[in-house]
Amino acid sequence: MTTKSNSFSSLKNASLSNEKLYWNYLRDQVDDNLWNKIDKYNKELEIRKKPGKYEVTAVNSDPSLQLTLTGHSDIITDLDFSYDGSRLASVSLDSSLYLWKLIGSDIFPLKFLHHELGGVNCVKFANNFKSNEFNYMIATGGVDKCIRILTLRCSDDDNRITALQQPFFTTSIKAHQGTITDLAFSGDSRFLVSSSEDLTSKLWSIESEKYINTFCGHKKGITTCDMATDGRVIASGGKDKSIKLFDINNAMCITTLNSHTDAVNKVVFSTDGTCLASCSSDNSIKIYDLRYSGKLLQQYNSHAKPVNSIDFHPSGNYLISCGEDNTIKIWNLMHSQLMYTIEGHYSKTQVVKFSRNGGQFASASDKLSMVWQSGFNNKLENLCRVANKPSRNITSL
Repeated sequence: MTTKSNSFSSLKNASLSNEKLYWNYLRDQVDDNLWNKIDKYNKELEIRKKPGKYEVTAVNSDPSLQLTLTGHSDIITDLDFSYDGSRLASVSLDSSLYLWKLIGSDIFPLKFLHHELGGVNCVKFANNFKSNEFNYMIATGGVDKCIRILTLRCSDDDNRITALQQPFFTTSIKAHQGTITDLAFSGDSRFLVSSSEDLTSKLWSIESEKYINTFCGHKKGITTCDMATDGRVIASGGKDKSIKLFDINNAMCITTLNSHTDAVNKVVFSTDGTCLASCSSDNSIKIYDLRYSGKLLQQYNSHAKPVNSIDFHPSGNYLISCGEDNTIKIWNLMHSQLMYTIEGHYSKTQVVKFSRNGGQFASASDKLSMVWQSGFNNKLENLCRVANKPSRNITSL
């Protein structure tokens, strides 16, 4: 009994030590992150002697619908832009992956059916992937409990015929004992994390094509996962209403966040890794400061029904969300302000995603996906002024 007690005490102390080191690491980050920008901008307002109730919405022009894409025969479950913004990947419960060419006058998809029947739940492009033969890597996860890695070559000059002649290669990983719900690449695309309804998240090496570790602790199925850009921390959220942060090196849980009152549907790290955003079936969006043990910084409750998806703008200044109330909302995090409510979909919106440069975002509901021009600038010095106007409604159709 004494040995077990000492072992447990040692494990607990190791966990506390690991947590302390992690928070110290985050506090040492002095990059131009969101909260530093807020401080700087507030000081700038004071220097310019702006009125105290002055509100900023960062608008150069309103978001506008650019493309409407159809082709899937069942509900679209996830979207992702390629790192260069020229392609959009969509997956669906019809078990297909559509890869849309977004540039040029000929907009068309390539269709891949490399998952077994049952549906595909998630899709992610690798970041800046290039090899001698291929220039894109796409990971998908599905109800068949497998991860599929697709590498292929695409050219900006491709048309509907030449695109089919380009080389591609697929790899299958029998990854989980349950449905795969989400995927995330590390910043350098050397690693991939997956989450599943089997209560686990797993880390994979893309370079060596090997399993690395399993992250446990959720009491119900995991619905979402993400990896910090620096590859040090994994976040996961589940039906047990909790969010867990794990140290990648030793798979130990750093902390658990229990601020939601219903299932967590999405977690996403900010670009600099100091903030984490989450959304839930409790209709709320929450943002945590990871430099201070996951302190809750902001909470938004404007959605009338469960929030299905969120994504940070690359600048870290804005957040986009969508939900079962059929709306898309864009938030100004600098001033905790709702910028836009966009009504373009006729059914519950499943997913939203910013492009890597923030110039576009995509949304999907039912069998339809839309690509939008963001219409606002990501540079602080170009923020436009709209006093005492908390939000604007946009109807696309």
